[in-house]
Amino acid sequence: MITVGVRFLDKTFFAELTRPPAELAGHLQSIGVLTSPDNITLDNARTLKVELYPSDEMGMLLMKLVNKYRDTLGGVNRLCHGVNRLDDKRYWSFRDMLTKGKIKTVEQGLAELNKPKRIFKVR
Repeated sequence: MITVGVRFLDKTFFAELTRPPAELAGHLQSIGVLTSPDNITLDNARTLKVELYPSDEMGMLLMKLVNKYRDTLGGVNRLCHGVNRLDDKRYWSFRDMLTKGKIKTVEQGLAELNKPKRIFKVR
C-alpha cells in the first residue's frame, strides 16, 4: 500500500503504513521522535523528513488524497490501516469510490471507513 520513510537528524526508518497506529508511534520513538504521529505534518520540516512511497495500485489511489500541508502521518497511517482491515466487499466498494472521485481527501476516506457496516436481516 504505502511505505513511509522518516529521517530525524541522523536516524532513519521505513515502515508499512498498514500497521497499527501504536506500532508507528513506537518506530518514531525508536529514532528519538517523541511527537505523536497525529501532530506530524507531511510538509518536511527542517529536522524531520517524511516521505511516502506507494507500493501498489491502492497506494497510488490513496496518495492522491494526501495533502502534505494539511494531513498528518497519523491520519494517513489510520487510513492505510483501515483499508488493510476491510473485508473484500468493502475493500472493492472503497476502491470504486476512490477511482470514481467520490472520496477526495484523507478525512473523507477516514469518515467512509468509520461508517458502520450495514447488517441485513435474513427473513
